[in-house]
Amino acid sequence: INAEYMGQQIMIPEKEDILAMCQTGIPSWKDVKKESIKFERMLGMSNITLAVAIADESANVLPKKLLLRIYPAQSNRVVNRQKEQAIFKYLSESDLGVKMHFQHSKYRIEEFVEGGKLTLYELGNKFIQRSVAHLLSEYNHCQGLADVLLQFEPKIPFADRLINDWLVVLRNNWASYMDLVKSEENLSLIHISEPTRPLYISYAVFCLKKK
Repeated sequence: INAEYMGQQIMIPEKEDILAMCQTGIPSWKDVKKESIKFERMLGMSNITLAVAIADESANVLPKKLLLRIYPAQSNRVVNRQKEQAIFKYLSESDLGVKMHFQHSKYRIEEFVEGGKLTLYELGNKFIQRSVAHLLSEYNHCQGLADVLLQFEPKIPFADRLINDWLVVLRNNWASYMDLVKSEENLSLIHISEPTRPLYISYAVFCLKKK
């Protein structure tokens, strides 16, 4: 199965390969047959994200559905995979993120969480706003997570690290942006969207703008 990633065509693994990865990480799936599973590609920017499920709802196997993240080789240019895995492991063990079933250098198996997009009405709901704010505060004031991050990077402000990371990506991958990123003084960080998920892991969108 072909898919596009970062402008390049990549191959999504065959069903038997997907099952083999799941069986490696989920012992309860060892007797599951290829014909018994189904999968669906989910949205994902830095990996191939698949929802994999056992088609027979009556099967005596748990979990019946999981999330499989496969890391394309191209993604290693823009993602520090070792750091990402350490962060995800900490969030999972601290109940600040979804449960991690299994982690491999080339893929990760996670708990599948059913969810959906918030409507504009829900985004204006004070209870949802407070819940999101509480979870973001808990996440951003987590000393254990800060300790994990310090294993990989110096103690500098998050926004500065973010800008520096983006500049490296732009310089290495998009030559047409070279004139824009020659000097950090030409850039400013602007906030362009609010967090949109009342879940354990939420995010906001930022953008680099030329001054």
